Amino acid sequence: MIGVDGANSAIRPLVTLSDRSTPASARAARHAPRLHALTQGGKVFGLGNSQTRISSVKGDGGLSFYTGCRTVEYWVRDSGINFTNAAQVLAWFRQEYTEWNEV
Repeated sequence: MIGVDGANSAIRPLVTLSDRSTPASARAARHAPRLHALTQGGKVFGLGNSQTRISSVKGDGGLSFYTGCRTVEYWVRDSGINFTNAAQVLAWFRQEYTEWNEV
């Protein structure tokens, strides 16, 4: 078993199969500056309308972003969303979270 312990892992570059050993989140300040600024180096939890949004700054300055919402039991299977397709996931998110601030 090999443990790769997060964004600043000393082991990741030695075991990754990708030519990119730096996680994509390391570019968050450049690609999502408003969200990066909102977190101010910590975490932001938003709760309401049976929905949750959580943003958290990682050790490398990147961001983790999580959502949660109430759905039917087999929603993931039956939603028709290809979760490897970022455009489909973003379209769902924009539709479901319309009452939230755009940041």
